[in-house]
Amino acid sequence: MKAFISFGYYDIREQQLTSSPGIVRYLLDDVLRCLEQCPELSLGGVLYAQELSCSLPAGLPSYKLRSGERTWEELSAIRKILEEEGFDDNEVMVFRPAQGAIHAERVLHFSESLNPVASALVVSVVRFMSLSHPMWNVQVADQRFLSAGSIRQPRSGRKLVAPLAKLCPELWKASKAKGLASGSQHLQSLFHDDQALYAARMDLLPEKSEHLEVSESVICPTDPGAGDNILSRLPVFQMSRSQVFDVTGLEALLERLVACKGESLRVRAAESAPTRIHA
Repeated sequence: MKAFISFGYYDIREQQLTSSPGIVRYLLDDVLRCLEQCPELSLGGVLYAQELSCSLPAGLPSYKLRSGERTWEELSAIRKILEEEGFDDNEVMVFRPAQGAIHAERVLHFSESLNPVASALVVSVVRFMSLSHPMWNVQVADQRFLSAGSIRQPRSGRKLVAPLAKLCPELWKASKAKGLASGSQHLQSLFHDDQALYAARMDLLPEKSEHLEVSESVICPTDPGAGDNILSRLPVFQMSRSQVFDVTGLEALLERLVACKGESLRVRAAESAPTRIHA
């Protein structure tokens, strides 16, 4: 199975992460480390929507995506690459490391569950953490009081919050038997597609993008192992996709952590990349 790594500018959080050369290289290196543990995955190259902020390892092919719906454009580019390079891979896996936490346990579990890929599009879903769980702290301020990402709370006046039953009736209906959790430890398990990892069967893809739908999902582990990247442990991917955050602070933190291992987070000289990832 061919594996492709995709970087884009599809939301503010991903724009922030991919604007940093050090973070891009850090994310790329971590995906490569994960692939080393999956001998059935062969590295196909890197896809990008905008020019990357750092140079790639020598020998690692890269391909620019056209503008459009992301998944469709990724798969269209991959189909063209497979045809031009003469690869006979019918199943592919796509990593988006700036969209969600990628770690070895997740990749191994997802890969082992896809033998074979049974439908056109299969996504890797993960459990909501308490910080982002939609059933925790679900009363929200009225939009009238939203100002530049903050909530202005008048001292007096009309009711400022809306109950979940009004905000999202379908979610309330599905959960009202147990009611709202009294603590984050009592939250029901709820899973979502964080857009970080998916697999596709090229021979089952529809002819038009509007007909491309997720057919199946695989529940994957959320907690990284001891040797996995620090971004998997930090709540980076539980933050809002539309909120600007301090990427320089994240760079400084990663720089210190990597320095403890005698490495450097800063952009390194290009190095050779294998055409096949071995365990």
